Amino acid sequence: MAILVATVSRIALFFGTMLVPVPNESGLPISPLTANTALDLGYYQWARGMYFGDTQVVIDVVSRFLAGREPVSFFLPGPLYPSLLHIFDYGPKNTLPLSSFYLLLSAGLVAAWLWWLWHNNVGRIWLYVFAVLPSPYWFMLNVSTDLLFAGAVCAFWLLWFEPRIPDARRMVSVAVVVTIAVLLRPNALSLLLFLCFDILICEVALKEPGRARRRGLIFTALIVVMSIVFALFYLPYFYWVVAGNSASVVYFGWLPSQYLDGLWPDLPEVLNLGLSWFALLAAKVLYLTGMRPSFGDTVAPLVVLRILPSVIMLPGLLWLLIRAEWRVRLFMIVFLVPILLGISQDRYILPIQPILFFYGTKAWGEIVQFCLKYRTRPA
Repeated sequence: MAILVATVSRIALFFGTMLVPVPNESGLPISPLTANTALDLGYYQWARGMYFGDTQVVIDVVSRFLAGREPVSFFLPGPLYPSLLHIFDYGPKNTLPLSSFYLLLSAGLVAAWLWWLWHNNVGRIWLYVFAVLPSPYWFMLNVSTDLLFAGAVCAFWLLWFEPRIPDARRMVSVAVVVTIAVLLRPNALSLLLFLCFDILICEVALKEPGRARRRGLIFTALIVVMSIVFALFYLPYFYWVVAGNSASVVYFGWLPSQYLDGLWPDLPEVLNLGLSWFALLAAKVLYLTGMRPSFGDTVAPLVVLRILPSVIMLPGLLWLLIRAEWRVRLFMIVFLVPILLGISQDRYILPIQPILFFYGTKAWGEIVQFCLKYRTRPA
């Protein structure tokens, strides 16, 4: 029933926004019939031209580079998303084919996660809540890499953390998934790094010498080679994001440089810097879980709708980091650290939102249990 609710509501929103588009933070209309999105679409359309030989785009880039202007133009993204734009010929006059694909992907993705939550004994009410979380709807309408990468992370999680799949088959399947992921987003390097740690600990260090151990070493070597190749490819882009773009993003009114320099100069320096750096980390975590103001002029009801899931995600993240299995904690730390170093936005936790939701249900279950025990305690 939760899958039915999720699917029908997505179809309703898909066709409903054709009549009444939803405005994004820049005030642009978002619907399956519009290609107006602030989620870097122009950059990826440019990359599409670079990858697929748009002569004018290539000439413009080369001429600017030779003239010493805009060397950043050579910061290419992974080729998979530009290829998708090219295959579907996505543009202002042809939006429906790729938008329909995103509808199918969103419905399949929520169904897969609902199946996982159900098999992990999440209650019925929680399943219905997950079925109507607002951010997956938003990224279904916004044609970007976010939903595609969320699909790759979902496949990675369901394959790698499923003990009933034979090791050899699981490694081959995961190798295919992480290859797709790194062709989409630089964030996928976190998956490769986690695989290295996890295999070295579980398959090599904790197992007796033998076939499983040799297989783990071979797989780790392949992952390391893939990591080096794609790290070199994405290094200019990563440097631009961390050193340039992320420095201009404010968190609750202050720049990262202001946090790092100290927000309370009247305090002793050690206390000032300690509190300021902790405040920066806390602000980034709040922004990451969705507890943030709008970056633009989004209407208040949509801002509230975006903030509501953070009531589950933030406790889920804290519960996970404190009490989850060590492999899950390792995965989450490796996944989140690069995001916290760069721009912390809730769009970047879309792939792990179901995991945070699962642990959020555990956190709220214990909070409610504690409150009930406290109320029934004799005076």
